[in-house]
Order: sequence, then structure tokens, then C-alpha cells
Amino acid sequence: MIQVPSDLHGKHLLITGGTGLYGLTALKCFSELPVASLRLMSRNADRQESLRAQFPNAAVKFVSGDIQNPEDCRAAVDGVDWVIHAAAEKSVPVCEANPAEAVRVNALAADVLMEQAQLAGVERMISVSSDKAVQPSGSMGITKALMEKLVRARAAQSPSTKFSAIRFGNMLDSPGSVVPLFVRLISEGKGLNVTDPEMTRFLSTPDEVLALTLVALSRTELGGEIFAANTGGATILDLANGIADLMKANPEITIVGARPGERKHETMLASEERAVADDLGPIFRLLPNAAPASNLPDPLTSANCHRLEGEELRSKLASLDSLMRVTA
Repeated sequence: MIQVPSDLHGKHLLITGGTGLYGLTALKCFSELPVASLRLMSRNADRQESLRAQFPNAAVKFVSGDIQNPEDCRAAVDGVDWVIHAAAEKSVPVCEANPAEAVRVNALAADVLMEQAQLAGVERMISVSSDKAVQPSGSMGITKALMEKLVRARAAQSPSTKFSAIRFGNMLDSPGSVVPLFVRLISEGKGLNVTDPEMTRFLSTPDEVLALTLVALSRTELGGEIFAANTGGATILDLANGIADLMKANPEITIVGARPGERKHETMLASEERAVADDLGPIFRLLPNAAPASNLPDPLTSANCHRLEGEELRSKLASLDSLMRVTA
């Protein structure tokens, strides 16, 4: 069950990257809650028009702008109480091929937005990070790790604006991710390419990511907190087979090997972090400047977390829009 912050009533919200799956999920939620207004900022004008048609009665304002542009950010945060920063370059191959652009979009642009939020007197700002930020090996993870450092630096400098971040694994059904790709290929009668049958990933539904965001909004107290979701994980092969089972298909599966920048397993909490994290159930809270522990536990990884298999995995997948459309 999604817990709504008690002080949400009458707030003005801004979501960057607002025309992606995250923005759509938030729009569905916040349009039914007692917020004063909701702004969605993105560069995708066509997608903005599509969402405007889907939600004609919602108190939503669509803002066209680039988060790398201080003037666009200044206009977007004007009069806003809370900001959820979801705009990013999320593709691992794209970040590997264009590391300078990944730094500009994922780290430096986030800091531009944080600066403008601070100057505008925004109360709280949540920045969306990733499990790839933990002990990163690729450009996408490195830039998200830098963004987390910037969040904590801004929090230390700004007692009035509370900055924090959220981490989660693969958001199922997001554009360009593996679930809609596998659904399309199976629908077309094609085979599936799997990188490594033993590769694991944390799997989060859009609703689980939204719940994490709302917890962060309500439980950010000091500023500089990082909230990490433990939503369970699965092997890529089990994920492919789960989708095929729901679609009553038997596609040929080819093992192709990992792509540049990919790891076999992801880490949600490093050992040092897990030792000092507050356990909030399926969510962990990392406080800034927590005292280091002498006895370190194992890190929380997609290999040793709760394993999603069989009916439990299929049930999670069955809740996704892309699969509901083809299995109804």
C-alpha cells in the first residue's frame, strides 16, 4: 500500500523527466491526491500533448525545458514546494559511448536544478539515482554516484531546502527496458537474446518506485538521506521465461553475453552502507555522515536479495501494462 505524505495537501509539485513512465505513474497518482498543482517538465512536446489529452481534467501544467539550462530550471521551479528530479540519461550503452554527455545530463544538470531549487526556496527535492551508483563500474553508474555526492553536498550547504535521493533497480516497463522489448519480440514471433542466464537484476514495478518516492518525501528530515528499495531480484533468464509463460509462448532464447558497462549482479547497498542503514521494511534509509561500523555485513545485491521466481515473478510481471495488453 502506498503511504501518502501527511503534509502533501496543497503542495505545488514539479517532476522533471515527466513524460516518461515515471512521470506517467506519478501523474496517475498525484492527479487523485490533494495537491495544489503538478508540473511535468520534459523536452518531448509530442509526449506532452499525448498526456494532456489523456488527463484533460487534471491540475497539470506541462513545461518544456532542458535541465541543463539554468533559465529553464529557474522558470520550472518558480513557486514550487517539492521537486522530484527524474530526468536522466538512463541507457547503459549510450552512457558508455558518450561519457561526457552522461556527466553533463546525470550529474552537472542535476546540480544546476538543485541550485535553482535552493534559490527559489523549494522545501524538498528528491533526485532519482540507481543501484548502479553503488561501487560503479560503468559511466551511467559513475555519473549517478556523482549525483548522489552532489545531493549530499547541497544538503550540507542548504538547511532550508531538504535534498535527498532514491535508489532502485530496473523499473519494469520503462521505455527501452527489457520487458517491453521481450513482449514485442514474442508478439512478433521472434526469439529473445539474453546476455547471461545467471545475470541478476533488482526488479521494481512503477508503483513500487512511486511508493519509494513518497517515503522519501515524507521521511527526509535532515537532508542528504538516500533511500534504497529492496524489491527483490531475478535472473535475466527467469525474467525472459516468466514473460514467455504469461504470453503462452516458447521463444528461442540465445545467450549473447554482457554489453559494455554491464555487471553480472547489481548492488543496492555496499557493506559499509548496509551496516548503518535504517531498515524501513522494503526500504532502507542512509543518513548522511553515519558513523562507520566495525563489523560489516555482506552487501545487498541482486544475487543475495529475495529471489523472485515462479508464480511470484509472474504475478509481478502480470501487473505491468505491456503484459496486460497482450494477455487480456
